[in-house]
Amino acid sequence: MSSQIYCLRSLVASSPLRTRFADFARKVNISKASKSDRQAKQKSGHLEAKTKAFVEVIEAKPENEKYERPDKEKAEDSQIAKEYTRQLQKREQAHHKLVNYRIKLRDTAVKALPLELQEEARKRDDELLPLDRHVFTDFPPDPGFLDNFGEQSGHFNRN
Repeated sequence: MSSQIYCLRSLVASSPLRTRFADFARKVNISKASKSDRQAKQKSGHLEAKTKAFVEVIEAKPENEKYERPDKEKAEDSQIAKEYTRQLQKREQAHHKLVNYRIKLRDTAVKALPLELQEEARKRDDELLPLDRHVFTDFPPDPGFLDNFGEQSGHFNRN
């Protein structure tokens, strides 16, 4: 019987039956009873009553389980969604506008090249970037930063 109760509890723990199971547990008095008490209850037919009660709890139809939101909240959410969509569309259009502008700049730069270099400039460059390339920054590097950082954390070895 305890295995049946455990299975029922695990099934009901995350379902809408949880509140009804709690009421049922109080009604049937599911608790840790001694072995002799359990044997006495089983002999008296209490087991059949518990089984019927379990079946009632599992087969019970839920009452008002679906939550209906008011029309005012639905209208507000619809307006928020529409505004969000407008903003996303505006951002997408700005991105495409920038990409098209850069393509026009590229084409203008290619046209400004001498004729013998234009064909070479229009070819696609599939060569990978070198891994040891120097990335230029706006500010010069701080002298000794990596030396101090490497001493503190042990990550960098500048040898």
